[in-house]
Amino acid sequence: MAETRQAGPRRITTWVSPELGCVELRSLTEFQDAAGRLTDTRELVTVSLTVGEPDADLFVVRLQYQHVSSSEQLVRAARAEGRQPLQAELAALKQQDELGWTHRIQELSTAGKVPHRRLQVRKQSSGDASCLPLPERE
Repeated sequence: MAETRQAGPRRITTWVSPELGCVELRSLTEFQDAAGRLTDTRELVTVSLTVGEPDADLFVVRLQYQHVSSSEQLVRAARAEGRQPLQAELAALKQQDELGWTHRIQELSTAGKVPHRRLQVRKQSSGDASCLPLPERE
């Protein structure tokens, strides 16, 4: 199913699949000048699509991951380039750091505290379900 809409100097056509919950499969943006003539286009096309639940491992927060503020990211990047960050750069990120910590989503996992264990549900002969640890992957 295709839908076209005008958004300022752009005409955007999207193709979606109702069978997949209206997932956007393709998008074509046509940029126009003031006279309405086409000046440029951008097309996004789905190359691969897998139907089904994603692998739960994609959502596991690994133990070695840590929250790093914007200013710390800048310091690390500057050092990797062999330089010190400019004080003006750090000052500009201070407010962003404060907002980041103020609005930080508290982790629902116990990442950084105890190892995450993946579980599988196994039905017992009585019909009850129990969770058993899966073997650790390499």
